[in-house]
Amino acid sequence: MKMRSLASFEFRIAIRSGVRKSRSGITRYWFRCQGVEPFGLGVSIGKKVGAAIVRNRIKRRVRETVRLYIDRLEPGSALVFIIRPHATQLTRRELRQTVLALLPLPDSRLILDRK
Repeated sequence: MKMRSLASFEFRIAIRSGVRKSRSGITRYWFRCQGVEPFGLGVSIGKKVGAAIVRNRIKRRVRETVRLYIDRLEPGSALVFIIRPHATQLTRRELRQTVLALLPLPDSRLILDRK
């Protein structure tokens, strides 16, 4: 399955109408879009989180984690991650586990149990 960036109106719809879940400084909004085949992903991270290098690193890691599990996500879904300053204290592994816990996967508990 392919992944695309969300348009600004899709971003707003996902935040306004999506299902919200939060954990460790990251909030996820998930919305099912009717008739849209590619999966949409948006990552929002403010300047309070840190310098551009830190923000971009976190965005890359979030996108990579989602990319690895994209085949298990529903086609036509819109997923938005809002990153808060607390997320900078997470290690790479903790960030990956947090994103996995927030993904709307049917078998997410099995993935989190593995090392």
